[in-house]
Parts: sequence; C-alpha cells; structure tokens
Amino acid sequence: MLFAVCSLVLKLADELKANDIYTATVTISGAIASRTKFAPNAIAEVYWQLHTQAPDHWQTEHIYQ
Repeated sequence: MLFAVCSLVLKLADELKANDIYTATVTISGAIASRTKFAPNAIAEVYWQLHTQAPDHWQTEHIYQ
C-alpha cells in the first residue's frame, strides 16, 4: 500500500508542478509520542518545512527517522 501511495504522489507531483501545486509524502519511521524524537510538534515542523519550500526546492518524499 505504501508503494502505491508513493507512486501516486510522485505521478501527481510531475503532473501538477506546472500549475504550482505541490504534493509530497512524509513517512514516519517510529511511534508518535510526546517527549520523543517522534513528538507531534517535531513532526509538524517537517510538514511546515515542506509547505514553505521554494518551488525550485520542492521535495516529494521525506522519510522522518
């Protein structure tokens, strides 16, 4: 299932970039829990960084480890 989602996002990224529409996936390689590396606030920061990237630096996949 994960492979299918990643493939879809990569395909959408190729097709939608010309319209300034950005798609990306974030894979979280751990259990989400407060006061850990996988704290919700830390993960939210990854999403914010993706959201604020300049179009010439768009990243379509981020693996949070």
